[in-house]
Amino acid sequence: MRRASKRTLTGTVFAKAIQGEYLKHLEDGGDRRPARRAILVPVGQRLNKYGNMPRGAVGRTLNSQKVFSGKPKGHRRAGIWQRNKRNGSLKLLIHYADRARYAPRLKLVMGAAKTATARMPSAMLKAMRKAVGSAR
Repeated sequence: MRRASKRTLTGTVFAKAIQGEYLKHLEDGGDRRPARRAILVPVGQRLNKYGNMPRGAVGRTLNSQKVFSGKPKGHRRAGIWQRNKRNGSLKLLIHYADRARYAPRLKLVMGAAKTATARMPSAMLKAMRKAVGSAR
C-alpha cells in the first residue's frame, strides 16, 4: 500500500508478488498451470485443516509398499495408486492434473469500490481539514 500525500494526491492498494499469484485466480477465475510437471490433487488422502496435503505426504505415501506412481493399464488417469492387499484392485490416492480450474470467488475489486464509495466523502473532508490546517 502506498499512502497519498499532499504532493501525489493518489494512493495505491495492491497485493505483493507472491500473494498476487494465487489471489488472481481466486479473484478472476480461470485456469492455473503447474509450475513443474503436474498439479497434485488429493483424492484418497487425508488433508490438514486448511484443505491441503501435509508436508512430506507424497514422499511418505510413495515409500509405502503396494503404492506406485504412474498410469495403470486401461482407461485410468495418471497419479499415485495403491494396490489392495486382498484382491489386487487399485485405489487412486493422488491425481496428476495438467491444470486447476478456479471460479471467481473473492470479488475484491467490487468490495473495495463499494467501501471506497461509502467512506470517501467523510475521509476526504477530514483530510482536507487536516491539509488546510497544516498549510504553510
